[in-house]
Amino acid sequence: MSDLRSTFDVALAVVAVLLVGVALMAVAFARAWRRSDAEARRLGAIVDEMAARRAGDTRLRDSEARYRSLVDASTAIVWTADADGRFVPPQDSWSASTGQGPDAYAGDGWSAVIHPDDLARIEAVWRDALGAGAPVDTEVRIWSVASGAYRWYSARAVPRRNASGAVEEWVGACTDIHERRLTEIQLRESEQRARLALEIGRLGTWTWMPEGDALFADARCREICGFPADVGLQLGDLLARTHVEDRARVTASLVEARDASRPYAEEVRVVHADGTLRWVAARGDVVMRAGAAAPVLVGSMMDVTEHRLAEDALRRADREKDDFLALLAHELRNPLAPIRTAVQLLQTRSPSEEDGRRLHGVIDRQIQHLVRMVDDLLDVSRVLRGKVELRPGPVDMTDVVAIAVETSRPWIDAQRQELLVQAPARGVITVHGDQVRLAQVISNLLNNASKYTEKGGLISVTALAHRGQAVVKVTDSGAGIPPDILPRIFEPFVQADRTLERTRGGLGIGLTLVKKIVELHAGSVGASSRGNGLGSEFVIRLPLVAAPAPVEPEPAAPEPAVVTPARILVVDDNVDAAESLAMLLRASGHTVDLAHDGRSGLERLDRWSADVVILDVGLPGMSGYEVASQLRDRGDGAPELIAVTGYGQASDAQRAFAAGFRHHLVKPVDAAALQATIARALASRAHRADRSGRAGGPAGQRV
Repeated sequence: MSDLRSTFDVALAVVAVLLVGVALMAVAFARAWRRSDAEARRLGAIVDEMAARRAGDTRLRDSEARYRSLVDASTAIVWTADADGRFVPPQDSWSASTGQGPDAYAGDGWSAVIHPDDLARIEAVWRDALGAGAPVDTEVRIWSVASGAYRWYSARAVPRRNASGAVEEWVGACTDIHERRLTEIQLRESEQRARLALEIGRLGTWTWMPEGDALFADARCREICGFPADVGLQLGDLLARTHVEDRARVTASLVEARDASRPYAEEVRVVHADGTLRWVAARGDVVMRAGAAAPVLVGSMMDVTEHRLAEDALRRADREKDDFLALLAHELRNPLAPIRTAVQLLQTRSPSEEDGRRLHGVIDRQIQHLVRMVDDLLDVSRVLRGKVELRPGPVDMTDVVAIAVETSRPWIDAQRQELLVQAPARGVITVHGDQVRLAQVISNLLNNASKYTEKGGLISVTALAHRGQAVVKVTDSGAGIPPDILPRIFEPFVQADRTLERTRGGLGIGLTLVKKIVELHAGSVGASSRGNGLGSEFVIRLPLVAAPAPVEPEPAAPEPAVVTPARILVVDDNVDAAESLAMLLRASGHTVDLAHDGRSGLERLDRWSADVVILDVGLPGMSGYEVASQLRDRGDGAPELIAVTGYGQASDAQRAFAAGFRHHLVKPVDAAALQATIARALASRAHRADRSGRAGGPAGQRV
């Protein structure tokens, strides 16, 4: 109430002053009438000036009121600074938004609420604006006390100049653009992710506008199809690059997608500008753009040539695998059939001595054939996994050719084929390699030539030195190699579909062995053929080395001593294998006992003294390795251990020796090799017995 009374008193005072002023003016005018006209005019001018000044003050107050109303109504931060850019209180809008008081924002204190990552940039921009006296417009993050976080603002400041043009103060406003800026950042990040995905996926983007038939393609699309970067495109240009067999399908699919507003997806062949054929996967969908009269098809494109070729290769490998398994079954049945027939004949009647020898010969030959196939499979497995072991040294290729010819001669003679051999004298062609493996390579080529050459055909092998290389050529007059097979002739299990192939057999791995073994010798091998029925030629090239100096031949190794009968324990879970081996050993004069698992073998040895134990490693319950380890712990009195197993890798032999075996044989074991191994085992056991000072010998005592 007292405030209202004070306001009323002030108003009365103002009215009184105005009335006094009016009275004074009236008196002045009255007097003016009595004065000269000049004085009246002066007085009138004074009155006009006072009235104009009063009107100007009123307009200024109105302008300030409108300014403050505008500031109060605005969501922007409105601020002022002096000519040097320092904040001068009051800054009500700034305080309300940032929470800074006058003492905090005064001078340059306003910078404390600028985001640290933006501060250096804003200070530089502000210095430049002050120096140039020019408006500034930028974006900055400012602390917001209401949200408790930094927010994005659009900041603009302009200088206010006096009549002489000098800057008197700066007026600025910071408009909140946080949501818009976040949207822009998210959009930019989304675009960056999209570009990154396109780059990682090597995707190109395209847009087809059916209205006008225009095709817009980015740089990746143009690269995939071989279009220049600066040439306008239409759909017809793309269809012209599409493989003729795919063109109609692509056209129909695009039209259907446009008319039915459905997604588009095709995988087609495209003929690149450089003439290469590429597989392209295209995907798209129909969209309606704002303001467009007709829908457009927007999509992506990817070069999937490598993927498609890999798929084709996998399908081909799968087919070849199936063919190989069928062929393997066929090849295994071939020798098994005469073996079974021979066994049945031996069981059903008592053959004559001549028939018996013939049947035994059939069984022996077919078993050898089976062993060769298994050995080849193991060989190719070792070679493909890089596990083959070479015994390199100076090798005379003339000797290698002679060994290979001797090995393959039975095949060639059986077909009544003519074999021509051309090789220089010894010492002319020397390479660094494994003689056994190199002879295997040439023998495989000779066997392959014989297999695909008709009876009475011609086969030749030539060895020569040429430009620092040893060159071996194997040529035949046989079936030749089809053009589609020639590039893959050295791949595993690849065989041409030739008439003689099935009659002569084979697993399709011999040439793979040839290539891998030659490459292990730093050489190369190639194949050529003029076509079906025109024969083939295989050429091996190996680097030459200097021939070694001649050396005196080593004395021949003494013949193995006659095997002394011994006490032998056979341990094998395959009852047939164990009993047949026992029969073979008993026929040689040995005393043999049997066990069919590891624990039974150890228990038998506790009651029966054996000189030699022939032990399978793949036993049930306790493996052969575990049995060998326990027997090794018995010291020098333990029997000599021979591993007879189907595991034939070098690592298998090393594992056997580490477990305590002293000898390692791979099934099926040749009888002569087994007898020789038993002789060495008995000699080794006798040596251990002598060394330990105990009597020992092959004829042990029963306990």
